Amino acid sequence: MKEVKKTRNTPSREAARAANGMRHRKRRKRSYTLYYLLLLFFVLISGVTLSLTVFFNIETITVNGSSLNSAEQIISQSGIKKGDNLFRINPEKAEKMLTNNMDNIDTVRVERKFPSSLVIHVTDAVPTYYVADGGSYTVISEGKRILDTGVAKEQVKASIRLEGLEVSGFQKGDFIAEKDDNKLELLQKIKQAAVQNELTDITAINLTNDVELSIEIENRLTVRLGNSTELSYKINFAKNIIDTKLEQDEIGVVDASKPGKIYFSPGSASSNASTTIDEQSSALSGETSSGTTISSQSAVSAGIGSE
Repeated sequence: MKEVKKTRNTPSREAARAANGMRHRKRRKRSYTLYYLLLLFFVLISGVTLSLTVFFNIETITVNGSSLNSAEQIISQSGIKKGDNLFRINPEKAEKMLTNNMDNIDTVRVERKFPSSLVIHVTDAVPTYYVADGGSYTVISEGKRILDTGVAKEQVKASIRLEGLEVSGFQKGDFIAEKDDNKLELLQKIKQAAVQNELTDITAINLTNDVELSIEIENRLTVRLGNSTELSYKINFAKNIIDTKLEQDEIGVVDASKPGKIYFSPGSASSNASTTIDEQSSALSGETSSGTTISSQSAVSAGIGSE
């Protein structure tokens, strides 16, 4: 009987070479991947280092918006100087330093301008409001910053008297924004509505009661606004009535507290912006001292006609 030899299947020489080549290629691929990763890492590190040391250094610093302070004063108080790196400065810290060190500034915004410039935007704190505080007055900026205290009436340079805002205990340079947010919010709404409707010559704003808000115009007309709803609508209506129905030297009270209706009460202007119209004067229901009847049916933005 013939003996059969068992043979083991072995890969051919070509297959072995191919497998060996595949292994070498995989090793080379892993080596290249690691090499490129290390190269990218060193490039990034070098880029960051150069950005923080050589590139993006400040060459010019510009100051916008201030007429009360020179650019040199503002830059010196910011803590930032030419040569500082744009990435390494702290804008928020600079803004805080400026508002803390300079009490005639309302707001500051520090803006990076790549590759090598810095812009400091400033809003000056100018006298806007004054509030009675005992026998003297406290002067406040548009940004609600205390500019002066204990000021005599004849020395007040602000144009708008505020009533109903507590300012006792504040010192020059303080911001009152955190003292009475509700009153300040009402003040902002009234000012915004007035600006939107181009109502100027406001001489007083009364915030004492948030449902009996009022303003005074040219120290001769008190405009009652009621609560804070539809302020723009009420102010727009009142402005149209004042511009088209009243004489330029008319004195009295314009009641616009009810949207869509206007009541004018002629007479002496109140010494404050919270004049109350009594029943007798309310009965005039929009009749001016010259006998003209004010329309109470339309409160559209323009063209209010007479009946």
